[in-house]
Amino acid sequence: MSSMKLKAALIVSLAFNAAVLGTAAARWSSRPGPEGSHRPPPGDLEQSCIQRSRHLAKGIGLCDSKTVFIEREMLKACSAETGIRERIERERDELFDLFRAERPDSQAIMNKVDTISSLQGDLEKSIVRKLMRSHSILDHAERERFMSFIGCGPGHRCVSPMEKCPAGDSLGKDSK
Repeated sequence: MSSMKLKAALIVSLAFNAAVLGTAAARWSSRPGPEGSHRPPPGDLEQSCIQRSRHLAKGIGLCDSKTVFIEREMLKACSAETGIRERIERERDELFDLFRAERPDSQAIMNKVDTISSLQGDLEKSIVRKLMRSHSILDHAERERFMSFIGCGPGHRCVSPMEKCPAGDSLGKDSK
């Protein structure tokens, strides 16, 4: 085997191993703890989406009218994204079943990895579309805070809403 072919085979092998390990790590980290499933019940899912959208709106200092828009956009995408995440998990389960076979079918495994990769791409596109729609209603200062807010790591306080909203509108939506 020539040096170039050997290098190509090693690169393909490394890419495959990385995909498998990534899937295994994601599966392992998503396993429910002893208290049960990590997924909220369906009714809680909608409430969770609303809370996250309000957290985002408050974090960038949006007025009530813009907060309502953000909530609506998050809710529209929430169920679709949840469906994609559930499908990714099912596909990963099937991938592990393929690995458990006495003689794993490498072509079926690679097809399953491709399916998972495609679904992850669909999820990323959905998230970006949602963020772009939300981003479109913001003025320049809000966009700057928005970008700073979504770019921060967990646990960091990145922004402090200081700008005033138009008369009759308050910062952040506190309605229930």
